Amino acid sequence: MNKTKLENQRALTFESLYGATTQTEILKKFKSELMEFKTVRDNGGFSLLDEHIEASKIFSKYTLAITFLYSLPSIKNNLKAYKKVITDVRGGDTLQKKFYFEGLYSTVSKNTESEKEKRETNFEKMPISVLDEIKRVREILKTDRFEVLKNQTKEQVRSYYLAYILGLSTGRRFTEILKTIKIHKKNNEFVFIGLLKKKDSLKNQQLKAHILELSPLEARKYLHELRAYLNEKLEDKNTSLDELSESKINSTFSKVYNNAIARISKKKAPNFHELRHFYTITYQDIYLSQNPHLKDNTKQELESIFKDIRYTILGHEIKSDTTSTYITFK
Repeated sequence: MNKTKLENQRALTFESLYGATTQTEILKKFKSELMEFKTVRDNGGFSLLDEHIEASKIFSKYTLAITFLYSLPSIKNNLKAYKKVITDVRGGDTLQKKFYFEGLYSTVSKNTESEKEKRETNFEKMPISVLDEIKRVREILKTDRFEVLKNQTKEQVRSYYLAYILGLSTGRRFTEILKTIKIHKKNNEFVFIGLLKKKDSLKNQQLKAHILELSPLEARKYLHELRAYLNEKLEDKNTSLDELSESKINSTFSKVYNNAIARISKKKAPNFHELRHFYTITYQDIYLSQNPHLKDNTKQELESIFKDIRYTILGHEIKSDTTSTYITFK
């Protein structure tokens, strides 16, 4: 079953089961149901046994919404979304414990490790020169020389190129570029603020802005232009980037921008996240070229050096090696 047929089948099934076709709509229904559950529970309407029975019924009702025709990583992400609603509503430990699939996280982790090994092989030769690609796209943005299809506007297509060049030059995540990061000058250097995937205590952490090819001021100008376009588009829906959650921004814009990235890069970058890999590998290569004495090190010694580089440029918290996804050797 191809992707379109799969999505259509899922939508039909969801419409039949939940009277809604998207996760966003179903999550709203889920939240409403949890509010009713919480009200009865808080008013003493459940015995302990009744609470477990009702929680089991809710989990059973929404299991297909989380799992039907989804990949394991998507199931994991869906499950997180439902558990977050439980947390937001303060649905309690009983519900949280019901929303659980034994073995899911460990299985996804094993698959992720397998994908890391594939990436090591796949990226031994970079499919593009990142620095040359940034120069090419910068020139396109200066001249507005890009193809605009009948169902597109010039501003729309330009926004795709803006997102593409920012992903290549900054290595920041999709939602960071669309909404959260800002580039500030601090003393004599530029820093990123608004990094995602940080613990609450690190939400306001600053990271030195290691930007490839573009100047920090160019990157900041492109960020402002991209967000101005997106906010203009969102006006029709009576909302704005500031009002949309990070997950909503991702669900609203990721598909169209991922498709655009694949087109602009001639499928050398299949999606936006791959730009973060390209950025990281390029930065490692530049560091190695600037320090040729390191080339005599073993792969293990180089990896230790590259690990420190990745922590520095990506802003990962130092714990288990979450940066190892970005490993490559030449």
